[in-house]
Order: sequence, then structure tokens, then C-alpha cells
Amino acid sequence: MTSVCVVDGVTKENIKEEFVCTADREGKIRVTRMPPADLRTDIEGSGFDIQSFCFGHEGLVAKVVPSFSKNVIVSGGGDGTIRAWDCLTGKQISKIVKVSESPVQDLCVMQNDEDENIIGFYLSSIDLESGESNTLLFDYSIDLCGEDLSLIHI
Repeated sequence: MTSVCVVDGVTKENIKEEFVCTADREGKIRVTRMPPADLRTDIEGSGFDIQSFCFGHEGLVAKVVPSFSKNVIVSGGGDGTIRAWDCLTGKQISKIVKVSESPVQDLCVMQNDEDENIIGFYLSSIDLESGESNTLLFDYSIDLCGEDLSLIHI
């Protein structure tokens, strides 16, 4: 497991639920439905049910985080892409195609005054000849509704 986050979600039946999202080195994110709070200490009925799997990253998923959009999670991977997912269905909503040849090592989603999702992420690469490490930090406004994440540099 490479990353974990908890998402407050709303099901199709408009029921509020919590989901645990776990990422791994094999390119998948598993979304697990948490049992209701009053059943978490009860042995019967306290099982965690798998809600969905999110497939698409090629290799390691380095980070998965919740967004401010309903049921949407955002992930960054070793393939240099950032992707947005519907955690209820596991379907990819949008992606940034190849941000870099370097892996996306960390990311976060914030919200600005206009209720836009803002994503911050960093990439780290090593120059093989000199051995020097270069860290790049980016802040972008993202639209989680389109096929591709639209980036507006801030």
C-alpha cells in the first residue's frame, strides 16, 4: 500500500457514507465502503465492503487524495499522470496526460475563494550524470468535469 485517504461520499440513494481509498504499486486504487459508525465496534455487520476499483495508472500509484467535488478522488502516479476518479463507480473522470517523465510523488487538492479545486503536486527527478536531485512544485486550477483535467497555472 502506498497511500490511504478517507472520503465522505454520497451514494446514488443520497445516503452519506465514508469510503477508505488505498493505492498500491500495481496501478490500482481500491475504494472500500466503511460500515456505519455505530457498527464499527460490533463483530457482526462490521465488515468493509469493496465499493470499486480504479484502474488506469501504469505502475505505482504514489498518492490518492479526496477532492472538494462529490465522490471524486485525485491520484498521482509513477507514470507521471494525475487522474480524477468517481470513487463510487471506479471510472476515470479525467486525467492530466504525462505531466512529466518523472513520477508524481505527492499532491493535494485545495479550494479557492471561487470554489474551484486547486491541485498542488511535486515531481522529483535525479540527473543521472551529476546525481543532482531536482524538485519541481506546481499549482494549478483544475476542472474535474472534463475528459482531460484543464490546467490553469496560478
